[in-house]
Amino acid sequence: MKSLNLIIKFSLVVSLFAVNLNAQDELTKKASWTPSSAKILRDTMNRHLASIQLDELKKAKIDAVLSDENIEMTGDHLESFTDALAIVEPKVIELVESLREHPENPKKPKLSVLDDEKLAPVIRNNVSLAVGRWLAQNRFYDEAKDLLGLLKTGDVVDPGTLLFYRALVDHRLFEKNACLKTIDRLYENESSLPRRYTQISRLMQNDIKAMKAESLDHAARIMDDINRRISLNRSGKRVIGQEKRVIDMLDKIIEELEKQQQQQQGSSTNPSSPMQDSRIAGGKGDGRAQSKNYGEGGEWGDLPPAKRAEAMAEISKNLPPHYRQVIEEYFRKLAEDDDK
Repeated sequence: MKSLNLIIKFSLVVSLFAVNLNAQDELTKKASWTPSSAKILRDTMNRHLASIQLDELKKAKIDAVLSDENIEMTGDHLESFTDALAIVEPKVIELVESLREHPENPKKPKLSVLDDEKLAPVIRNNVSLAVGRWLAQNRFYDEAKDLLGLLKTGDVVDPGTLLFYRALVDHRLFEKNACLKTIDRLYENESSLPRRYTQISRLMQNDIKAMKAESLDHAARIMDDINRRISLNRSGKRVIGQEKRVIDMLDKIIEELEKQQQQQQGSSTNPSSPMQDSRIAGGKGDGRAQSKNYGEGGEWGDLPPAKRAEAMAEISKNLPPHYRQVIEEYFRKLAEDDDK
């Protein structure tokens, strides 16, 4: 009998263990991408080298670059892999090296080499990721979005970096839904990510979740983007369109504030306690309410520009600096329009 009980208990333990393994397998299957590793770098490179002719000296250099020791020392899988690719394909050496420069006024690297149809996909895709990362780091968000948008997680050796910089670019361009969706994918393998990715992506997630469309916060973000574009010597139609959008947003916000003020003024004339139904109201009025003309914008809207600016300055004085900047820019733009 004891033997039978032991067999039954053992069978239950085995069953529970199997269920636990299946649950872990299901969690693993949910991840839509595989984290980077030194082994993936070497396997990807070996598959590529199998299709080309390469002398032993270059192979030895590649082995050194993709060794566990060197990868751990650099701490950057993508950089190690692009260094190895530069040994394989001399055409990309100049491009890869240009990404390491940090001038005060960075200029976009020349990307013509990536247009070469003979360039192997493994080279084009991973070098494109390295360039996209550089563009994002140097505030060329539109170009980074275009380049990173062409890549899939299965195309590159470091999909975590691809997803992180996609999320960063979407955050900086106020693409709220796209940013949150990408961060969700990034978190599928959260434990494998560099700490800086998890910390920054969490901040981006919380920040953009709080953003409300057409709010003062939204206007401040757009104004910040306008300043970024101008600093990159870009003041074309898009910037003009953004400036107009900020003006329209602030006009709408001011209109809402005016309505709130009118409602507050209206409510202040009401008695604090209503008259009882059983009592007859006194007075000699004819029982008809007289309409009052507030004009298009009420008393506040009718203020001269200088007084209106003063009123808005009073409202914004306790706001964060970037909000005040938006409002000051708003009135500057209004003044310019009045002078035209």
